[in-house]
Amino acid sequence: MANTTILALQGLSCGHCTGSVKKALDARPDVESAVV
Repeated sequence: MANTTILALQGLSCGHCTGSVKKALDARPDVESAVV
């Protein structure tokens, strides 16, 4: 069963910040894909 979760994050104004969030989400075994 697939679930979609949308997170509203503020203050991610640079590529490094968004990359850090994506990397953290991708590292989780329960996350199939992440788009930041």
